[in-house]
Amino acid sequence: MKYIYLDLNSWINLHMREEDDDLRRKIERAVADGDVAIPLIHTLLREEATFENEEMRSSMFNYMFDLSKTHCLRTFEDVRYFEVERFVYMIQGIDWDLNEVVRGQGVGHMFGNWTLTVDGEALSREDYPDLYDKIERLMVEKPGFDIATDVAVDLARNQESWEQELHEEVIEITEEWDEKFHDNARRRRYAIFKHFQQSVFPELMREMIRQNTFHDFSHYDFEKYVKQGDEEVNALFQLFPATYSYIMLTNARDLQDGRKPNDVYDLFSLGLAIPYTDVVVTEKFWSHEASRAGLDERYSTDVLSSLDEIPDAVDAL
Repeated sequence: MKYIYLDLNSWINLHMREEDDDLRRKIERAVADGDVAIPLIHTLLREEATFENEEMRSSMFNYMFDLSKTHCLRTFEDVRYFEVERFVYMIQGIDWDLNEVVRGQGVGHMFGNWTLTVDGEALSREDYPDLYDKIERLMVEKPGFDIATDVAVDLARNQESWEQELHEEVIEITEEWDEKFHDNARRRRYAIFKHFQQSVFPELMREMIRQNTFHDFSHYDFEKYVKQGDEEVNALFQLFPATYSYIMLTNARDLQDGRKPNDVYDLFSLGLAIPYTDVVVTEKFWSHEASRAGLDERYSTDVLSSLDEIPDAVDAL
């Protein structure tokens, strides 16, 4: 089964086509035959939830439910931690295909592990297996999806200040980097290193301690990497695909014309989709930058800028 990620504009484009449109019919038939899955990501639902037109929003949510069959990817934060765990397993000589845990079905999978609590008391799966089974079935059906989208709408109503705060923080950081670096290549490497140093390595150290595992990082020349580049360090960073994809695209946007508040949806979604799906359809800027950064080649993903390019990338169509 091929996993095809559509950004929100692509979803809207597909939904607005006539029902007898040739490409729409091909995609819907491939989904029905089980040849293709079009997964949802929670950031995609949150972006759709910002639409003020309630009728359009409801129509889109219904179409996304029908076509996705609630196939989904886990959240960016969950996957980022899975990648840390996988690195530690790799040190131990254990291989772990993350597609097994990143890809799944049902909103319960999308948002990660869940527990059932009644009046503040957690009910264990062991004591209530039938109840858990019923709820899990609900999660892959329309009522469960409706609950998730209702939550997304509620969050959207309260996220404007969060987006603005993030935007202001980004401006402050990029101004600092503008003063510190006079060439974009070095600035980009510094941004990658800084992100890994602050966001990945602390969790990695904790996980290594938890699993009683040691890895010698002293032979990595991070200073050389920042100054002039180092293939060994870059290969290390690429072992964390979601984080690496996210920061590469973030740098591209910052160096272009500055990140906008609503770019957060594309950045988190594409950070997941590029390494963990087979085909990605997104706007030209992101597809161009993903190709320029080598993300498509690195993670064997076709990154397209138009729905009409899908048949050339998917044999089932």
